[in-house]
Amino acid sequence: MQIDYSLYLVTDRGIMSTQTLTDADAVSLEELQRIRRVTNLPIVVIGGINLENAGMFRPIGIDGLAVVSAIIGQPDIRKAAAQIKEAFYTEVSHEI
Repeated sequence: MQIDYSLYLVTDRGIMSTQTLTDADAVSLEELQRIRRVTNLPIVVIGGINLENAGMFRPIGIDGLAVVSAIIGQPDIRKAAAQIKEAFYTEVSHEI
């Protein structure tokens, strides 16, 4: 795979199927790592991101998270966002 120019790169799938991505097949961690190897563009993942899995993406080179339900569905959205941000910056090694 070669990428010559792009402002952003989008796969047709999320990380996991979710309430907002009901027909999406998951992108594996291996696929994310392969994408990371072929581009220096920022990579932001979306789809099923939550407090429990947010920490597994930064160690493999992911630059950011796009989170909907895990924040909006909480009674204190500021607290939920802060916790997910902290989890993202805390290295955790897990499989999806």
